[in-house]
Amino acid sequence: MSTNPPPTKTVTLNVARVDNGGNTGAGKYFYSFNDNIITIDEPDTEMTFELGADTASTIIVTGMVSSDSFSQLVNVRVNADGRSVSVTNKNTVEYLIQVAVLAYDEKTGESFICDPQVINIPRPPVAGGS
Repeated sequence: MSTNPPPTKTVTLNVARVDNGGNTGAGKYFYSFNDNIITIDEPDTEMTFELGADTASTIIVTGMVSSDSFSQLVNVRVNADGRSVSVTNKNTVEYLIQVAVLAYDEKTGESFICDPQVINIPRPPVAGGS
């Protein structure tokens, strides 16, 4: 009996230090995600938020927190190189989850957050399925 690997969703996060007008870190950093709305529709999806190639090597991911009160996000793991954070999304409840990717600039010593929204939309059970 073979088991299928879990579904995956990789989201790229690009971060740049700016003189002013940024959207995080007291206006000192600007960030964007390659997906404006992150929609998950499969159960047990492995979500990874990874820093883009254009993000300075001094910017690292230190963790992730969320508003998840239904225990949908479990097993948060920061990659050893600090360039990504992964989490398992159970996706059993239709739900909007605020996520905060925690970041740190090793050059300046400043911490900041990048906060995508994740929308869980579980697929209805298939008739006759298990």
